[in-house]
Amino acid sequence: MPHYLTPAARVNGNLPASLKAVTAGISSSDWTTSAIADHRSAFVDAMTIPEGNGLSAGQVVDAVCNAFGSTPRLTVDAGAHMFSACAFWQAKEPLDLLISNGLASMGFAVPAAIAAALHDPARGAVAMTGDGGFLMCLGELKTAAATGAEMTVVVFNDARLSLIDIKREQRQMQDLGLSWEAPDFAAVAKGFGFKVWQARDAAEMQRAATEAAAASGPRLIDARVDASGYLPQLRALRG
Repeated sequence: MPHYLTPAARVNGNLPASLKAVTAGISSSDWTTSAIADHRSAFVDAMTIPEGNGLSAGQVVDAVCNAFGSTPRLTVDAGAHMFSACAFWQAKEPLDLLISNGLASMGFAVPAAIAAALHDPARGAVAMTGDGGFLMCLGELKTAAATGAEMTVVVFNDARLSLIDIKREQRQMQDLGLSWEAPDFAAVAKGFGFKVWQARDAAEMQRAATEAAAASGPRLIDARVDASGYLPQLRALRG
């Protein structure tokens, strides 16, 4: 496992006391508002995927942002799609975006969205999940339908475990079952009683997101995304 940062020192001890001691000798930041804005703009530019042959993850997030605004809470699963979800979603307040961090367990987004939607139906929730994570929790669709949860599931359907596949490609290893025939998640969700859409390009994605935002109850958008932009995003994130 590569180490992206080698610490110069390590502190072990009581967290509040350690923070107080560490921050005692630190001067205030000299960052300016314009410098922060420039830094954010450079980050967004680096994370923007050039238009390719199909629907990009960034276009999916942009369409959902344009249609839903910042009203629903966003839940994000582990996977390559989280690069765009976390970079482009406009969170306004703490807990506006819920993500499985740390160990980054897959299968988090859909049940988290159900909980968020039932907790605050007026806001509802949007779950952004890859197809691998979504396959782990298909049974949760029954829970969402039975409770009438005000939620929209957006499946980044690229027919592979993209984040693991990127690492495989970088190590020049053969494909060991990381890709498959793309399932028709719209048909699956419709069988559970969801309102469903399928999108293969930016125009279809914007139309699907707009109609989903105007609908109620459990909804799902099966977004057939092009995975080719994930590696440049990973390089932009990690340098």
